[in-house]
Amino acid sequence: MLKKILFMIVGAALLGVLLILKFDFSTFISTVSTNVSWLFYFLISLSIIAQLVFRSLRFGMLFNSSFSEKIQMFDVFVLSSASFFLALATPNKLGDTFRAVFYKKQQWEITAISLIEFVMDIVLVLIIPLLGFFVLYKIHFKQLLVGYIIVALVIAVLLFFLKYSNPDRGKPNFYAKNVYKFSLLKQYVAKGLKSKFALFTGFLFTCLTLGVYFTVFYAVVRKLGGEVTFVEALVAAGVGVFIGSMSFIPMGIGTRDVSAYAILVTFGVNAEVALSSVVIIRSLSVTLVLVSCICYFIAIHRFGSTGQHKKSLELPIR
Repeated sequence: MLKKILFMIVGAALLGVLLILKFDFSTFISTVSTNVSWLFYFLISLSIIAQLVFRSLRFGMLFNSSFSEKIQMFDVFVLSSASFFLALATPNKLGDTFRAVFYKKQQWEITAISLIEFVMDIVLVLIIPLLGFFVLYKIHFKQLLVGYIIVALVIAVLLFFLKYSNPDRGKPNFYAKNVYKFSLLKQYVAKGLKSKFALFTGFLFTCLTLGVYFTVFYAVVRKLGGEVTFVEALVAAGVGVFIGSMSFIPMGIGTRDVSAYAILVTFGVNAEVALSSVVIIRSLSVTLVLVSCICYFIAIHRFGSTGQHKKSLELPIR
């Protein structure tokens, strides 16, 4: 908990420094009032909610295509949005796993699908900015390949370290104590990966979820007078999302904003326009917080009282 608070303070401080050094409130008001109408802001606030819808559809398609016992789509939306609310306060969307806490009846299946979703998010968040830079700057294929190899090696080293390091040598190994649970989770993940249809639709809805954010980002920058192409806006937003995710700071506060701002300025966007765009995009988080917060309390009322009759771990894999 202390680390999470520290990360949030660091991110907020980074955003605060950017605003203090670069933000001119009078210029911001003038720029926004001249170019952005309340109708436009209302429309993008509604549009951003589509992220919750696509996230829910992805989870529903992955889960219902992988397991025989289905979850109703309304429950899927409530669970996904409630977990999104918790994910806003956790690094790297770890809050997504709280769907299993709400819906204990199928907690291990839900956890497995959440892991698959996490991998999809990481893969696309990594690939999109790289492909954007490739399109913009015609990066040679060998350079792109080297980049991927470096990333793969870093991930491999981290996995090796996590697998073979044991800082608490005098205590029972955590994996050894929970070997059956991990085995069960592994089987459910494998079951979720078997369906090609589920994986295809999962990646499709992941692209649509990110696509909503990129499109809104592009629309805001253009509306404020920024002369950027969609690919340039995609790269700026993509780099921001990637760095925000890798920073382990909840909601990518500060890191996502500063990164997107820096890339926009690099592409020749006026500094005031770039900063105003980042501030407006960040303000849309309020809409997501409100909707997901409502779903969170619905989830508590709908699933909290019954606990969904926690399923025994002894049941066989379907």
